[in-house]
Parts: sequence; structure tokens; C-alpha cells
Amino acid sequence: MTELAKSLGKRIRDRRKKLGLTQKAFAGLCGFNSLQIVSSIEKGERGIKAWELSRIADSLKVEIREFFEKMPVSVAPSVLWRQKPDKDQKLIEAAFLKLCDRYHHVEKLCGIEVPCKLTEIPPIEVEWDSFEYSDVDSLIQTIGPILNLGSRPAASLVRVLEERCGVKIFHQELEDGSAASIIGEFGPAILMNRNEAPWRRNYNFAHELFHLITWRSIPSNLSTEKSSLWDEMEKLANHFASRLLLPLDVLEMELGKAIEDNRIRYIDLVNIARDFEVSTEALLWRSVSLRFLNRREAEKVINDPKFKELDRATMHEKWWDPPPLPERFVRLAFSAYVKGRLSRMKLAEYLNTSLIDLEDTLAGYGIEEGAGYETQISIA
Repeated sequence: MTELAKSLGKRIRDRRKKLGLTQKAFAGLCGFNSLQIVSSIEKGERGIKAWELSRIADSLKVEIREFFEKMPVSVAPSVLWRQKPDKDQKLIEAAFLKLCDRYHHVEKLCGIEVPCKLTEIPPIEVEWDSFEYSDVDSLIQTIGPILNLGSRPAASLVRVLEERCGVKIFHQELEDGSAASIIGEFGPAILMNRNEAPWRRNYNFAHELFHLITWRSIPSNLSTEKSSLWDEMEKLANHFASRLLLPLDVLEMELGKAIEDNRIRYIDLVNIARDFEVSTEALLWRSVSLRFLNRREAEKVINDPKFKELDRATMHEKWWDPPPLPERFVRLAFSAYVKGRLSRMKLAEYLNTSLIDLEDTLAGYGIEEGAGYETQISIA
């Protein structure tokens, strides 16, 4: 038993336990025939082949190099969930953080540093445990000219978050759970469940933006240590999302156009929701807050089968499925490869594909190898 084998085994065991994996579950993820193999590796009694170490690192959601660095595998920052997954939460979070680190790595390889507009937002002076709805309204007024989302904020929100705020956004298929946010050494990031409807995702993005903006002011441990206060913060985040995506003056104007004889048609409500790219339910509750509707009438509409059918009938026009990896991340990774700063094997690994399928994967993001990406010109 060598010291390297003992050290490597301990790091693998510590990481496995941190993710809440049993030896049996871990063996299954790695493709090992029995948990005895895992036990032997963790005790430093068995050598590890290169391909086995690759599977181990992939299963534990870390890079291979982290097992050999002098510093221990770093402690991950806290991930804040809008709705936590019922199972595999730690694994999902670890995979999310690994994607964030890779995104940050290719940014550094390409010498790119994205200016973050979020840093221009003044620190919140209100104590986190005395936050009120009026404070959220003031916050929206403050960030309006900074983010410049326009009259239909949902239409530009994701682009602004990525391009102006440096937020790393990943759409992943989750069996449950809705969205999560985090700020780490890689900057701000959001994980979104791509299985949800586009308008639901828009609301989740606005909700998570509230957490990113208030990250320095509201302790992240509230979600686990003080659940009642965290519930209040979630309500404030929903309040923020609703008012951000449905601006008062613009919404009042659109609702006013649709009202005839103090009545409004179902189809007009649906069309306004589609125009603002929010759910009809979010629109109805926002209308209640503006006193265009009373709560009882809103509930009646939401539960009316005719309204539900009309709502569903128009959904396909606005439905879109985001790619599994951010297009910007893929292009930066490819750029690093073209410049010789990322190997072809590493590029395939970063894009979650094989060397054989790499060309097709790139084509799926509109990147065609050999299309002149390496051509250079002289600068005067």
C-alpha cells in the first residue's frame, strides 16, 4: 500500500460520503461489479486504472486533478433552491458546480472576463430579517435602469443575465426541483429545470435573480437553519419576480386596452400573458394586486376548464426547448480548443460527448469544424 494510494483512497471516500453515496450506489455509478472494489480502492489496497479513475471522477462530479492537488477537494458554496429535488440533491448540486467551474475555466483560457452588472446594484441597507414588500419595490426601481430589460422583461431577461451580468446559466433535465442559484469563485450561476414550461422558467429566473441580488445581504443558511424566515424570503422573491416581469405602467395599459364595459375576455388574458411571456396564473395574481380583479374572480378563472383549455391551446406557439449546455460555453470551449489551449479529448469531455460524436455535438450548436475558424489575418 503506497502513500499515494492511501491518499487517493481517502479523498475518494471523503467525496463519496459528502455526496451521500453508499459504497453500493457508488459502485453502480462507476460500473464496478461489487462494492468490495470500492472498499479496496478507498482503503488504498487496490490500484486504479486510468479509465477507472476517469469514471470515479465523473461519478463524484470532480475533475481528476482535484484528487492529486495539495489542497483537499474544495468545500462547495451553498446552493439555494426554489424547490429542492426529492432525491439526489447533493449529486445534482455537485454536477451543477462542476459545470460552473468548467465554464469559468474556458473563460480564463480565452482571456475573457465578463463585467457583472449586478455589482453596480447598491448594497441593500435594510436588515435581512426586516425586509418588506416595499423594499422589494424599491429594489426593482433601482435595478431597472441598470439592467434595462425593456417593457417586456421576460423576453430579454436570460440574455441580459448572461451577457451583462455574467450569470452562468444551465438548463438541465430534473425529475423534480425547479431552479437553483449560487455565487462562487466562478461568479453568479443559475440552474434551471428545462422540463418546465418557458413562462415558468422565466418566472424562476426572475425569482433567482432576487437571490443573486440579495446574496450579500441575506444569509444563505436561512434555507436550512431558519425555515420560517426563509419562507418569508421566498415570498419576497415571488413578489420581486411578479413585479419585475409585469411592470406596473405597461401592464395597466395593456389591461386597459382589453377591458370593455368593465369586463375582459379570456382570450385577451391569455394573449397578454403570452405577450409578456409569463403564465396566465402569474398574470391573474398580478391583476389582483393591481385591483383589476378580486381574488375570488381570479380563482374562478384559474379553475375554469374552458380557460385552462384555451390556455393550453396557445402554449405551443411560445414553447421552446433550451440546449443542455449554454451556447456561449460551447463556443468558448471550442475557441479554446482551436487556440490549442484545450485538448480535443477535453473538449469532448466538457461537452458531455465522445470523441466519435464530437463533430455532431458541435454541429448541434451551429459549429462546423474546418469552416475557417483557424484562419488568421495580419494586423497593420
